[in-house]
Amino acid sequence: MNIIPGGASVGIPGSITVREIGVIEKLKERGNTVFHHGDPSLSPEDKRKMLKN
Repeated sequence: MNIIPGGASVGIPGSITVREIGVIEKLKERGNTVFHHGDPSLSPEDKRKMLKN
C-alpha cells in the first residue's frame, strides 16, 4: 500500500490472494480507482471492456 499513490488507478488481475487479504477494499477506501477484472459480478462483456482500458 505504501508504494501505490492515493488517488491512483490500479488494475487488479484475478488474484484470490489480493481479494483475501483485503487489498481491493483498502484501495477503494482511500480513494483509488480499482479495475478488478476478476470480479465475479462482471459480465463477460464488462470484463472485455475493462481489459481494453
